[in-house]
Amino acid sequence: MRKPASSCRAARPSGEALAQLYGLTDAELRVLLGLMPGLSLKEVGKALGLGEPTVKTHLQRIFLKTGMSRQSELVRLLMAHTPPLRSSR
Repeated sequence: MRKPASSCRAARPSGEALAQLYGLTDAELRVLLGLMPGLSLKEVGKALGLGEPTVKTHLQRIFLKTGMSRQSELVRLLMAHTPPLRSSR
């Protein structure tokens, strides 16, 4: 029996569980996901079509909602709420 294609792929953080847990808005989640590959706030803003001040505002709200104070903590938090990889066996 064939397994669904998604079970053979590496899991990418969607952040949905984290957003629900901490009450993040869609915009805040998009900013958080933009930080994952190590982009600067300016780069995240450009990718999302937002100004850097807007990205900073979203980031500050994410910090308040999660109780975190560093971007690296947010990335670790997001990774902790990402489903584990499944074996292709």
